[in-house]
Amino acid sequence: MNRPASKNFWLPFLILGVSVFLAAYFLKHNPPTGSLDQAFNPYFAMGTDETLFLTWAEGNEEDGANLYISQWTDKDTFSNPTKVNDIDRSVLFYGWEALRHSIAINRDGQMAVGWTDNNWDIQVAFRGMNESAFKPAIQLNSDTGQAMQEFVAVVFDASGGLHAIWLDPRSAPAMEEEPADLYYAYVKDGTVTEKNLTADQAASVCGCCRPTLEALPDGSIHMAFRNTSEDGYRDISRIIRFSDGSFTPPQRYGPPRWKINGCPSVGPTLAHDAAIWLDRSTETAQLIFSDKPEKSPEPILQSSERWQLTRDPRNVVMKRNERPLVYVPGDPVGKLMSYYE
Repeated sequence: MNRPASKNFWLPFLILGVSVFLAAYFLKHNPPTGSLDQAFNPYFAMGTDETLFLTWAEGNEEDGANLYISQWTDKDTFSNPTKVNDIDRSVLFYGWEALRHSIAINRDGQMAVGWTDNNWDIQVAFRGMNESAFKPAIQLNSDTGQAMQEFVAVVFDASGGLHAIWLDPRSAPAMEEEPADLYYAYVKDGTVTEKNLTADQAASVCGCCRPTLEALPDGSIHMAFRNTSEDGYRDISRIIRFSDGSFTPPQRYGPPRWKINGCPSVGPTLAHDAAIWLDRSTETAQLIFSDKPEKSPEPILQSSERWQLTRDPRNVVMKRNERPLVYVPGDPVGKLMSYYE
């Protein structure tokens, strides 16, 4: 895999800026039913037919929140919103962007949205291509209301099965994020199969760094997350689920790098089977990447006196056959990185 090339863009053209702007514009001109409360965590998704969807959460701390979804129409406006969660005000009200919901759309147009509810359980709701409403949510974690399950990520495979991962501290003291494990669930035809992917390691996973996953054409599912070691390192690791249902053990990308006493709250993203993440193991913050655990990560960008890396990167929603872009938050402006063959 070749190195990504980067280019500066002013904030109005950044995907995060566009997301916030469109969400604010839509909520002003097309308010959803009920109380406006506080809208937070706008998020884009692209269907296989290149339909653009906008989702967001809306609510308040006392009453909880709802998830809404709307789609761009041929009249150059967003449609009236549809509520995703069937139980009113059951979505966790938490404005931290890393705790955003996750959306997956398969090639048949089926959609799945995953989120943390106000009992700290992981929920997912499905909607078929020609359906207007979401089906009642399915809980993915087998315990209920016992731990701070959060940071869910979902993706479909080619057969229509849904794969989900999240951070799960069910073995930790009440309302503590560590020790935690990386949990996985496979959902097909309404049946949930749950698995603890890090049960065989003594150390906790990093309890507040959002994990990610992607489906590859060969049927495998690649998952990246920030793991910990007993000697105090918190680095990015990979787990692969193969098409036969087997899993690799966690594999760290390269040698130990970042020794830190506590969670840095920056997770990885995956693009073309390469993990990309923010690293502060040196005096200068760097964005680094690796496409193989046995390969030492390589630097892509680094902070300077005039520009600072601020948060974890994330993929930009793109049309099919367009060059993938990764958004890198920064100060005073973010950057978009494009991949070339």
